[in-house]
Amino acid sequence: MTERPGRRRFPRPRLAPPRRSSFTGIDRRPNEDCAPALDAAFAQARTRGLPLRAVHTWHYPAMPAGGLGCAPAMWVPDDWRDAQRDALEQALAPLRKQYPDVDVTEDVHIDMPARALIAASTDAALVVLAAHRNTGRFGPNLGRVTHALLHHAKAPVLLVPVDH
Repeated sequence: MTERPGRRRFPRPRLAPPRRSSFTGIDRRPNEDCAPALDAAFAQARTRGLPLRAVHTWHYPAMPAGGLGCAPAMWVPDDWRDAQRDALEQALAPLRKQYPDVDVTEDVHIDMPARALIAASTDAALVVLAAHRNTGRFGPNLGRVTHALLHHAKAPVLLVPVDH
């Protein structure tokens, strides 16, 4: 094949490796507010034929450190961890019955939510979040975690609106 003068050949773009799962971030208080986002995450996982990774992050309260200010706790009681796992399991239970063909992995982290969810997005095909909108203010009024994910997630983000 001969090249025409003035035409350059460009290398073919490399296809990105396939993403391994879709995932949803679960609110610090898994409850009925995150049900629409969970339902959307399960539906997307089923449609795409991907496993679902339910990521629930929480951070422990700072403990008084004597003097002024607080210091982060150096240990977290096991019953706190168990309570977070139980809350996640309860939030996922009805949808596991509704979507029995979706493989779900539960992932509970003690970390700042935005940091943990951005890290989890590196191998995700889709990030599903509930967009908690506060009424009474101007603008989209998205929370800090949602804002951080929209700007820094390594995968597309699907926001499911939830009004308060």
